[in-house]
Amino acid sequence: MVKARIRVSFESGSDAAFEKEVEFPDLREDGGQELVAQHLFAELEKEARWGDYYVALPEVRQFLRPVEQTFQLSDPRPNTQPRLQFGGGCI
Repeated sequence: MVKARIRVSFESGSDAAFEKEVEFPDLREDGGQELVAQHLFAELEKEARWGDYYVALPEVRQFLRPVEQTFQLSDPRPNTQPRLQFGGGCI
């Protein structure tokens, strides 16, 4: 079992730092530590950049309102094929 200590600090005027210790029970011997570190850094960078794209997304509140919709018995049903007529009967 391998333990990793992760420390996050910010350059914002305060000396706040946060630490967490995580255990990895089945970490590969050959390059496992580096792969985990690269993955964690990539996830952290992805989350930091998500804000740029989130702001550009359209507003979805308009889709959260109730929709009034009615159906008639004469409306065509989805996934139905038209009936073929030969002679006097339907198939």
